[in-house]
Amino acid sequence: DYLIYCLKQEGIYCYLDLMTYRKFKSGDDVPNARLLGDSAKPYSIFSRRLIDLQKEFINNIWNHVNPYTGLAYKDDPVIILSEITNECDLFTRRFTFDIEPYHTELVGLMKEWLAEEGLDYPAATASFQEQDDIMVRFKMTLQERYYRELYTLMRDIGVKIPITGTNWSIDTANALTQKATDFDDSHAYFYAWNWGEFKKGN
Repeated sequence: DYLIYCLKQEGIYCYLDLMTYRKFKSGDDVPNARLLGDSAKPYSIFSRRLIDLQKEFINNIWNHVNPYTGLAYKDDPVIILSEITNECDLFTRRFTFDIEPYHTELVGLMKEWLAEEGLDYPAATASFQEQDDIMVRFKMTLQERYYRELYTLMRDIGVKIPITGTNWSIDTANALTQKATDFDDSHAYFYAWNWGEFKKGN
């Protein structure tokens, strides 16, 4: 709260990431929480429990009133852009998708989608690392559905600023799912994850 207040005093606007390094816990009623990495990537895109926890956080953060500014975050003009999840998608990282019960949940979601689409595909034995036509279409459906659900929630609680899904568009399938939101963010880091002030050429 105080950081946001200080930035505002200096005329510095904020881009608010909603999920970057969150560690889900067993106390959140999250199965096998200790096996999940930062933000439970990529399970956080399709697991109902993980999505519900994100929705709870989204509701809390945007409605939170900053005691230093007297404004809820959703009403503070210092926050000008937001993204649903940071560097998380179903395409660009080679996740194994094998942590249970999330793998079983994903198989169930695929079976439902295949039935809706009238497609024959071995969901029960499928490798979710594959990028064939049917798998890509399924992943796009899941990811866009995820963005739409959280985007709609933010609009319903009064968030007015532009919102994106994630902050990279490394491939076409991932970029296309961003159409469910307002903009597509892609950027580079110039410091290679360290300041390097003592390295030649810096």
